[in-house]
Amino acid sequence: MDSSGATHVVNYYRKFYKILIHYLKDSISIAEKDTLTVMAYSCPSTNGGVVYQARGLYGVVFNTVTIFSDDVCNPGGEGRPGKHGNNNNAGNPYVPAIETALSQSQIYSLLPNPNNGDMFLMQKVRDENAVSAVVINAEGQSVYKKQMWFSGNISPINLQYLSPGLYLMVLRDAGGSSYTIKFIVN
Repeated sequence: MDSSGATHVVNYYRKFYKILIHYLKDSISIAEKDTLTVMAYSCPSTNGGVVYQARGLYGVVFNTVTIFSDDVCNPGGEGRPGKHGNNNNAGNPYVPAIETALSQSQIYSLLPNPNNGDMFLMQKVRDENAVSAVVINAEGQSVYKKQMWFSGNISPINLQYLSPGLYLMVLRDAGGSSYTIKFIVN
């Protein structure tokens, strides 16, 4: 094991792919769902990019749209998942901070994530107004711009022409609020 925690991140990837394979075979266990929850709420700066993949699968497995706050992510120490939010349980290395949004607050989720460029954008609160979407690649170039409307809180997106990599989707609603979603095309 090296001092940077690379072994820990590799182990996280192994756990995730084992869970993914069981999910794809319709044999995911309750214990694996619990592990997936811990992974989804863990700190990406400590546990690596697999956390974002776990979050995407978490949304699919539990059929939910969740905001994961990385703004309060503090590394939990060598080989441990990060802590989120106010950790009042000092003996527990992981306490998720679940953001509670007001019932009228908008939340967007992109599923699946990672994906092959064929995905869906979901919104929590139905909004009949157009949403401006811009996708930016790792070099900071805009590779997609579109005004989007939602049908039943879902809008399909086809970006199968994109090269594999990490992308940001920046959304701006009619009220001027901005939202950013990280996603991976593989």
